[in-house]
Amino acid sequence: DSLLWVLSVDDFQTINSRQPGLRRSLGRNVRARLSRSDQTQAVLRLNQMPIFAELSPQVVQSIAQRMVLQHVPAGERVYRIGEGGDAMYLVENGEIELTAENAVGIVEEIARIGTDGFFGEMSLLTGQIRTEDATATRNTNLWILYKSDLDALAIQHPAIGKALSKGVAARLSGAAGDYNEERLRQFGLFADLSANDLQQIASHLRPMRYRAGEQIFRASAPADKLYLIEKGQVRVQPLSGGAWLLGPGESFGERALLTEQPHNTSVTAENDVDLWTLSKQDFDMLMNRYPSIAISMSKLLSQRLSQVTAPAMAPGPGSEVAGPPPSYLPSGATTGALPSSRRRQAAAGEMAPQRRRPSFGEWYSNLSGFAKLRFILLVLLAVILLCITVPFTVMAIINGLGAATRAASATLNSALDAVYAKGSYEVASANADLAEQLRQADAQVPPTPTYTPFPTNTPLPTPTPLPTNTPEPTPTEEPVLFSNFSAAAADALAVSEDTPTPEPEVQAAAPRNLDNRLGALGIVIEDAPVAPGQQYWRLIEARFEDEQQAGGKHHIYVDVLDENGNRVVGQPVTVFWGDGNYSAALEDKPAPDYGFNYQMYAAGYAYNVRVEGLPSDVLKGAGLGDVQRRFAGIHVAYYLVFQRATK
Repeated sequence: DSLLWVLSVDDFQTINSRQPGLRRSLGRNVRARLSRSDQTQAVLRLNQMPIFAELSPQVVQSIAQRMVLQHVPAGERVYRIGEGGDAMYLVENGEIELTAENAVGIVEEIARIGTDGFFGEMSLLTGQIRTEDATATRNTNLWILYKSDLDALAIQHPAIGKALSKGVAARLSGAAGDYNEERLRQFGLFADLSANDLQQIASHLRPMRYRAGEQIFRASAPADKLYLIEKGQVRVQPLSGGAWLLGPGESFGERALLTEQPHNTSVTAENDVDLWTLSKQDFDMLMNRYPSIAISMSKLLSQRLSQVTAPAMAPGPGSEVAGPPPSYLPSGATTGALPSSRRRQAAAGEMAPQRRRPSFGEWYSNLSGFAKLRFILLVLLAVILLCITVPFTVMAIINGLGAATRAASATLNSALDAVYAKGSYEVASANADLAEQLRQADAQVPPTPTYTPFPTNTPLPTPTPLPTNTPEPTPTEEPVLFSNFSAAAADALAVSEDTPTPEPEVQAAAPRNLDNRLGALGIVIEDAPVAPGQQYWRLIEARFEDEQQAGGKHHIYVDVLDENGNRVVGQPVTVFWGDGNYSAALEDKPAPDYGFNYQMYAAGYAYNVRVEGLPSDVLKGAGLGDVQRRFAGIHVAYYLVFQRATK
């Protein structure tokens, strides 16, 4: 049995007019999920927003199911300037006023958001604080989507994360017209440019945003952009192992652009990152138009090369060891020494006398036209000297030493041949020149040390045994006739031909370590077509993780081992489907990470996996979905281990 107290709408309005605080208290403390009809309206409204316009109806429906309804009385603040952006708002009915202070401190109205409008999405996407006040001018009902719910949905539906990144990029691109010189001055590549040059460069930059853990590019991917970090950090991981972090004001991707080769590192967002990107075409154009960018780029690459290859120096008495620069701090290094290193650098900067030296741009701009031409020719001459003349000279020296060695060897061989043919005295009497060559050859060859063994103990003489009686000679058998011997040999040959040659036995391979759920999933392992004695890649382990075990991952993880169980770094692995495929080299990642991974987006029996270079076992039928819902977009993971074996 239930007891309910009912208050009609008219009575509620009457009480609310007498007690204005009642509506305000209910608005602050009462929230509810949207009804089915409200969810339908919310789906239509979300589809009209640019950031959600490209999402499928099912994904938008899942977003609407997470939204909540809140009532805001007239005059009540929704949020204030400086608060964290933790939600976005859709106006069901009513009106919201957005205000902010101008440069002189006067509060101005920015916009009024009425029915079917939305606001607050920019702070939600970028994670920045609120830059305006939002106040209800009338009694207003809001549909609210919180950031925590949106992040949870982005893990289940990767399309939401991509849509949010595109939305942020579009908003930042629209705001890029507000040129800010200081934002570009923080990048070392542009530090020496004038204000007019920076304004022209700003028109070629495109903003991008990546969420924490999102991969920016993978090793062996083609290079098409230069990346400049404005906010956040990225982790750079080369194929050779190790990793380091890059932060605001730094750039990456320039080496691949200059060499026109694929990337040799993988870069992942360590946290939420705001980047400026410059396309390869614009990068080449700016390098030709502004020589200072080329000089700054060469300085940057030289500094990074020296930081990577500089030998470790032992500290002197009483000296301090400076830690590695923050930009190239290895992931395995101790990070606790980093703040003290920064403090030492800051203290050294404060103690040093403040001298202003003219920048390279100022120095270069003060040169005359002829002096600029001479400087450019000098740079080109230095490049030719370092890149062509020095390597050619080194190769010539190496080839000359090799020729001299071969000539001396030929002289020595001819002299030795003469000695072997005639003897040293005959050579000296017959050919004085050849004897002189022999003497010089002997002088060049160092004497060969001769090993003198230790003397062995001489055994004591043993007593001589007495002579034994000589046995009587046995009768000799009659010789076998040649014809009988030939017949016997023919019979033996016939018997050997009739006897079948035993086939070599093939040793059974060790059993595979397979997950017992693979059969229920419809996973098939196709053995490599190899003959006995032939090497191939054998699948020795296959493990499956369901939605709960995977924890949001939806990858195929692969490791490749040699006969001794060591990882084969650089070995290509291929995931293929239908008429498409993806191949990448195995990376040297720290345990327990696998060296290769591929993100799955298709459900069912979509993907097949093999290893390149040798005949390989093939795992067929991997994809999203578990045993009960094989063709559903459920996040699962596969862990595969291949090993080089001999049939």
